[in-house]
Amino acid sequence: LMARTPAIQELLAASLHPPLNSRGNGGAGATPTSRIALGAMRDSELKEMPKLWLTALTHLLNEGDPELLVSAVSTVRSVPLPKDGTAELVAGLLKIARRSDLPAPLRLDSMASAPGGLAVVDPELFDFLRANLGVDTPVATRSAAASVLARAKLATAQLESLTDSLKDAGPLELGRLLEAFEQSADETVGRKLVASL
Repeated sequence: LMARTPAIQELLAASLHPPLNSRGNGGAGATPTSRIALGAMRDSELKEMPKLWLTALTHLLNEGDPELLVSAVSTVRSVPLPKDGTAELVAGLLKIARRSDLPAPLRLDSMASAPGGLAVVDPELFDFLRANLGVDTPVATRSAAASVLARAKLATAQLESLTDSLKDAGPLELGRLLEAFEQSADETVGRKLVASL
């Protein structure tokens, strides 16, 4: 409840801002204060993320300590984002999604955190998402990849390619993947979809 007051919101945002948080400790951003601040933001139950937090989290996603990325992405997913002014935040989320040195669950969570789903899925991310639908992938990871694809705006060619992934999809993923095809009225996609089921 305290996080609803402007003064506390400002304090939490300042705890994530590198110029205030890291100059005195050799540049190490992953301080206990940062972790506590992210936890307080995540558990705040606010109806909309304050602009101060949006700015601080955007900077953290783009420039922050890798050790804090999991908590930062979790916070973005937990606090509803404002309707406007999120373009830089989404760019930061996609930057994480493209980092092959990071764990797949974190990369998938970053994509799932994009408000309204991914507006565009470039070939690199599309291949990554399809690769995480494989039967050898943990169920939680497959489910996360399917959820991202279900909300993404996929091109016709991508939907055609996605039909090849349906044959090996488990029941949990299949339902989500089928949602991705609801956006298309293309006859070729429809035929390939029916043939794959």
